[in-house]
Order: sequence, then structure tokens, then C-alpha cells
Amino acid sequence: MIGSDGKCEGNGDKNCRARLCTSAIFKTKQECDAYKSGCLTNGVTCVDALASCSSASDNCDIRVGSDGNCKTGASTQCEVRTCADASIKLNSDTDCASF
Repeated sequence: MIGSDGKCEGNGDKNCRARLCTSAIFKTKQECDAYKSGCLTNGVTCVDALASCSSASDNCDIRVGSDGNCKTGASTQCEVRTCADASIKLNSDTDCASF
């Protein structure tokens, strides 16, 4: 069903509500945006807005934060990936841009 506030989903209480980004289990921006316009992906699931890498502690190497791509940190939190973290096998502009 489509309401005046967009596509609907069940909320578990036999009621309908507008879709929430956090209800979707997709991993790409395209899939998340198709579920509900404006949804983003953090690399793990759909979200309304990206949080910083340091706010997460799991799936660091595939996570995207508001501050960039994430990596596993020295502590229990994720950290922002830097260009210096790239493998020496990545040597073209295309390779480095996708890192």
C-alpha cells in the first residue's frame, strides 16, 4: 500500500506505518533508496543517516561512516580508513578510488 507518506510496512502490531530505513536489510545505496527514498547504507544495513566509523564496533572492514570507509581499529571500535592503509597492489587511480 502507498500512503500519503510513502510506501507502507507492518509494524508488528497489526498496524501500518510509513517504511523505516532501519527496517530494510539491504546493503547497497541503490537497494536502500529503492526501499525508501533517501535511505543510505552503512555497508551493513540501511540507515537514515550515517554515523561516524568510531561509533561502530562490528563489520568494520565493510562499514561506511559519515567520515569515510571504515576499518578494524586497534581497540574495539572501528576507525576511518586512510589512503596509507591501501594495499601496495593498488596502484591505479581506479583501484585507489574504489578503496
